[in-house]
Order: sequence, then C-alpha cells, then structure tokens
Amino acid sequence: MRIKLEKDKAPFKAPIKMYKCNAHDKDNIPRVWAIGETKKQAKEQCKQALTEYLDEKHKRGFSYSMNRFPFKFKIVELG
Repeated sequence: MRIKLEKDKAPFKAPIKMYKCNAHDKDNIPRVWAIGETKKQAKEQCKQALTEYLDEKHKRGFSYSMNRFPFKFKIVELG
C-alpha cells in the first residue's frame, strides 16, 4: 500500500485570465470580436478581425470606412 505524499499532488496552476474585445459601430452594434490572454492582445486581435471584416465587405462591393463608421472597442474579462 502506497502512502500519498505532498509531492504527489499536481502543482497548483492559477487560472488564466482571458479577455474578450468587441468592436461596436456607431449604432452600438457589435460587428467583430476576439479573445486574448491580455487586454492588449485581445484589442490587437479585434483590430485584425475588424480589418478582415471591412476588407471582406469591400470585396463584396460595400463601402465601409473608419471615418464613416467610428468603431469603439469594449473589453471584458471572461470567467
């Protein structure tokens, strides 16, 4: 019979905080979102998603510009 020792326990790992960033248009409608381990990373990912979203709209013939539609970034902590 084996006796469990303290060293047999798995090391404690703090839960990783995740942040979600939403890009809202001038009518406060969320258009794209992204998740990152830091606020900065989430915002950068969201900007990249927004650029891809606007490029896709432009390819389909729609005209969206950052001046015409000022986007606001809102970041929330998950979990």
